[in-house]
Parts: sequence; structure tokens; C-alpha cells
Amino acid sequence: MKFSKSSVLSRFTAGTSIHMGAALCLLTTLSSCASTPKPPMTPKTPPTTAATAFVVDMSPVAEPEGLVSVARIAGARRLEAVVKHAFAGLPIGLPGFNEFTQELFGRDAAQWLDARQSIDAAASVYTAPFAVDMAVSIAVSSYDDAKRALSAGHALTPTSAGALSFDLGSPVAAKLFIKKCVLLGASGPTGRIVCGDGPTWSERLAPYLVRTVANTALKTDVHVELRASPLHNFVREKKLFITSMVTSLVAQAGYTSEAATAVANAAGEELVDVVLDLDTVSFDATMLATELNVTMTTRLGGTQSLIAKIIASRADGKKGPPELFWQLPSDAFQAGFSHGVATKDIEHARTLISQLALESGGELGFAPKAVPRLVEAFSRLDLAHPWVHASGGDMAAIAAALRVSNAPGAVHLADQARLSALGGWHLTGVDGNPGLWIDVIKQFVSAWESGRQTRLAWTKRAPFSARIVPVPKKAKLPSGSILVEVSRELSAPTENEEGSKGAKAAASKGGAKPNTVKSLVFAVPASERLWFAVGSDSAVLVEKLQSVIAANASVKTLATRAGLELLRDADLTSGGFTSVNALVRGAIPPEAATPPSAKVRRAVDAIVAAPEQAATPIPYRSTVQADQAHLGGTVYTLRGDVPMPVIEWAVRLLMTQ
Repeated sequence: MKFSKSSVLSRFTAGTSIHMGAALCLLTTLSSCASTPKPPMTPKTPPTTAATAFVVDMSPVAEPEGLVSVARIAGARRLEAVVKHAFAGLPIGLPGFNEFTQELFGRDAAQWLDARQSIDAAASVYTAPFAVDMAVSIAVSSYDDAKRALSAGHALTPTSAGALSFDLGSPVAAKLFIKKCVLLGASGPTGRIVCGDGPTWSERLAPYLVRTVANTALKTDVHVELRASPLHNFVREKKLFITSMVTSLVAQAGYTSEAATAVANAAGEELVDVVLDLDTVSFDATMLATELNVTMTTRLGGTQSLIAKIIASRADGKKGPPELFWQLPSDAFQAGFSHGVATKDIEHARTLISQLALESGGELGFAPKAVPRLVEAFSRLDLAHPWVHASGGDMAAIAAALRVSNAPGAVHLADQARLSALGGWHLTGVDGNPGLWIDVIKQFVSAWESGRQTRLAWTKRAPFSARIVPVPKKAKLPSGSILVEVSRELSAPTENEEGSKGAKAAASKGGAKPNTVKSLVFAVPASERLWFAVGSDSAVLVEKLQSVIAANASVKTLATRAGLELLRDADLTSGGFTSVNALVRGAIPPEAATPPSAKVRRAVDAIVAAPEQAATPIPYRSTVQADQAHLGGTVYTLRGDVPMPVIEWAVRLLMTQ
């Protein structure tokens, strides 16, 4: 058996008193030792194995100073089994626990690592002087086996804390910012390897991970917790510096008016107040056979920031989805609802923005005479009422619109048909005073057109034009409805996405001229709410409006759509759903003048060929409650359920790229 110097020394110093006496006697006087009577012979007791010879203090330790993050993954084997079961029908090879660990610790690492226990990590920040510690902990099934395997490829050095330290030179470890590791004994024959980086990670984080975190029950497969409290004093001390930095950035952008400075200062103060209000943000995920559950929980200890005030104002509201949410069309790609924002919570922010517009409207590209009217229209908007939104389209039409020539030198301009297909339809319903909204829209259109310039200063592009046109009589919409026609001028592309340089040359020679595309905005009052419909196809927009206004029993709505059970709760403050096709369509500019990439086209074609066009909803919901553990605190919870078909489709789409 091979021993290192340190192991020989430890075995020598751990000997019995008889051995020590004999050794001392031999070193002093050989003759006196020989004359000493020998004790009677007794049977030798078999030596205990190293696996059970040591006793380690595993009592919990307090959290280290400056702890800002704790992350945990439940038994890697269980999680790996669930994931591989979920992807069993997919032609994809997922790296497992064995493949990952052998890159870190060696080819046989899986034989002595315990994948049934949690993998834990932590990070801490110290501000005086500034330093960061990071560490990750993984269990071993046999302390002796781990020690034996590691000693074959690493120099193990005993530490003052009783651990064995070694360097980790793996390229994978370098990418993970891991430089050193320690092997710590635990109760019984097991132990843990803790790897990390930072000046004091082995003294502060390693005992905490092994003795406290690892012995705490984990209720979800993945748990990540971020803490802001260690940063509070630092941010509070740097408040003036942070606000000055934001103000300087705004000034460098060319906005130096008194109102612009006030807005910049308010933005900097809001950033500081958000951090000071924040207590913790945690993320939890659990993989089931049918879905992935993801939850974000935010705990706020104060209400100094605008964001915290808005969240806290909804605590224990228990309003649930508005009734008009269930009236939305069932073929929507995505939909959502909210219960509005109290006017008093945003009054200060709206005042600052109005002052900025009044002082800087000319710099932004508006005619001075139009700015006051635009500000007045903005100040009249009532955002305190519930609202709902849905959008959709025809994926087959989108796929057809994307099939354009990519021949070298071709210049492709977005025509009205392509815009209609790519843009789809958008429907929004707002409870409250519909007459007020109609008046505000008319006032805004009039002010916009009277103050519209040739180019908007902040975009350097031609602004859109807007005019109110007659509502088609055949639409049979309620009295008082208005229709706004919005025209946008699109320039020729400079170079298409496939690398054609001919487009740029053609545009520079004047061969490609800008063209104008039009969008429609319907504003329809119905009872005590207003419906907006936005798109480019008048017939489609009218059809969607009539379906939500008439509440025709023959028209399918979200009330009949499957997969939205998560939203049927009276405690919700907001919620909704999205889908794979909504996410893919969101990556396509609705007025793309150049052909999209081949990757996007392949993704759209795959969705069109999928059953029901991969429209499985991904529901999400939020709740706000008073924090029972801290007086004056608020808990904001956002939960989403990702069905397994969605995960499979996401993998398939990635494989097409």
C-alpha cells in the first residue's frame, strides 16, 4: 500500500500510548528499555477501518457573513432519470451525471460520488475590502474511496480544519471558475467534496454547505435564492454616485434640460430604492412526468420604490381573472390579464415624463405647438382598470410570407400582404370609461399629425402618420366606434440576412424605392369597456371584435380551451399564457423588409407541420400577499407550468437550427 508523507505522519501520531512509550524509550536509552519486564502477551484486536475511525462535528453552523446566493439541485440521479424519461422519444443524447463528473474528477468519479444526494452551491460578498467567495458541494458515497481515487491524480494536502485540499486543473473546472477543492468528512463513512474560488471560501462557505445546507430538506428539484440585504449598506452609501452616473449617461446622450435631469435623477433613485426594498428572490423548479413547474418568489421588505409600491398595493387583492379574459378568442397564440395600476402610484412618474415632454418635445422631433396637446392626452389616460390582451395569427400564412427569393442582388420590400400575415392580430379590452378613451385617441391623433416632423430625432427615421377614417358599414360595430389608419414608410434593405450584397448596391443606385405599409387600429366601445383591435386585415379584426362583443355561443373562447386550469383561481392578480408559436413569431419583425434566416423559416415550417401547430399553452400566474414573517413586507409569487409537449417541441426546434 502506498502512503504519502502526511498519511504516514498522521498514522504515527495516532498510535496508542504503548507505542509512543516504546518509541520514546528507544530514542533515550536502549539498555534501560531492554531491562524493562515485558508485559504478558494479549490477543491483538483487529484495527478499525479508516471509514469509521474518525468522528466529525456535523452540527449546523451559522450563515457566513455576506451570503448573497444559495443554489441547490436535488439528487442528480433522480433529476437525470426524469429528464431522460421526458426526452425518451427524441433523437437526442443528453450528457448525464457520469459524463460531467468524469471531466472534473476523473474517469471513475461516478463510482465514489453520491448522485442521490443534493448538489449545493453558495456565494458571498464582502464590501470592506471588496471580495467574493464562491463554492459548490457534491457528496461522496465513500470517503476512503474518494481519498484513494483523488490521491492517484492529485496532491492531497491536510488543512487546519481537518480537510484534504487539492487543485482542480480540469478545463471544465476553469470554465466554472473553480480552482481548488477540499475533501471533507461527514458523519459516518461518507463525506463531501467542496470546490470554490475566493479568498476565504474554504473557511466560510465549505463548512456552511456541508454542515448546514446539505442537511436541510429540499422540497423542489432546483432551488436558487438571491439575497439583497448584504448589499444594502453598500448601495445606500453609493446612492449619490449611482444617481450621478445615470444623470451623466443621460447628459451624454444629449438631454441636458432641467426636466431631463430630473427624470434621470428619479431613475437613479428608483434603481437604488428597488435594491433597498428587495429582501430575497428565489427560483424553484420541479420536473414531473407531464410538466415542468417553475416558481419565482420575491420578498420585499419596504415600499420606497415605485415598483414595490405597485406590487404592495395588490397584496391580498384576490381578484382573479376578469370575466372578459375568458371571452378572448380560443385560437390566440398568447393572452394575458392584469388589474391595472392605481393612479396615485404612478402620478409622480407621469408628472416627470410630462415635464420632460414639455421641455424637450422639440429636441425629440415634435412641433412645439403639438407637445402640450400630446401631454394632455397622455395625462388623461386611466390605467387603474382591469385589462386583457390576446394576439394570434395564421402560421401557414406566416410560412408562406417567409418564402421569398434569396437570389443574390434581390431587394425585398415588405408589401401589405406580407405585413398582414407577419403582423397577425392583436386584441385588447379595457374596463372603465370607454368614452374617455375615445376622446383621448382622437386628441392624440390630431396632435400627432399637427406636430409630426419629417424625421424623429431619436430614431432618425420617418415617423408614422395617423388619420381617422370611416368605419366600414358592413362591420356592424357599435355606435361610437372609430378606426385609425396608421401608415409607415419602409426603406429598402441594405443587405439581406443571407449575405447578399446586391441589395445594398441596388438601394444605393436608387433602384429600390421606399414603400408604405398600413396598419389598422379599431377602438370599439361596448358597455363599460373599450376594445382595441390592431392588425392589417380589416376582415380578421372585425371578426375578432364581433366574437368578443356579441358573446356568440357558437364562437370558441378561452373559456373552452384546455390547459388553462392554472388560471382558474380567485387569488390571482395577473396571469396569462404563451406558446411555442408565439415565441417563434415574436422573433420575426412584423415589417421585415429582408428575408429572415433559414433557421427561422425552418422553425416556422416545423410548427406548421406540428399537430395543432404546436399551440399548447404555457400558463403563468402571479399572486401578491402580505409577508406574514415580516411586518410591512410583501411576497410576490410568479408561477409557470411548462407542459412536456412544449419542452419536446423546444428541443426539436433547437435541433433544426
